[in-house]
Amino acid sequence: MANRYPILGSPVLHATSFRSTGTCASQKLRAAQAYFVTMAEAFRHYIQVTEKVERVQAREEVSEQERTLSAVAFAAGVANHQFFQNEGYRGMYCMNLSELREKRGVLSGRSVPDFMGGEELAANLFRITQTQAKIRNEKLHGQTRLERAAHDVGHTVRETMIKVSGKKPEIFARCRRYQIGEGKA
Repeated sequence: MANRYPILGSPVLHATSFRSTGTCASQKLRAAQAYFVTMAEAFRHYIQVTEKVERVQAREEVSEQERTLSAVAFAAGVANHQFFQNEGYRGMYCMNLSELREKRGVLSGRSVPDFMGGEELAANLFRITQTQAKIRNEKLHGQTRLERAAHDVGHTVRETMIKVSGKKPEIFARCRRYQIGEGKA
């Protein structure tokens, strides 16, 4: 009444079958080992692909929310969006966006979030959405007040990251830029 090993189609391997001779049992063991090595590699690859897709989706969400924040800010009286945006980064990273770009090696014409990992993107998404909420909830108006709000929210996110993870946002490594469909034939 031997159970069948569902994957290899052979009887279940017992501890007594694991001999280092050229017997049928050792052949079954090698086949099982090869199978599990293959499965482990496939699983590792699946995890890597999943992480890349999640990162790209997070990046797209950051882009969408940046556009929403921009619209909210303009409606509330921001005349110079670059100054407003810079204050959010200054609050979170304790440096200007231009300094962050230089520190990360981001070339002109490219966006800093394109090179952020998932954790850092999530923190920036939180910063962006909470800046929107602060502007709306407190009915803020004017360039100076909105810049201050962007800075304060960025600084609060920074403090939270340091408290929870022990990491300062500016020490995150530059991440390779991935795009949807990358790696497909």
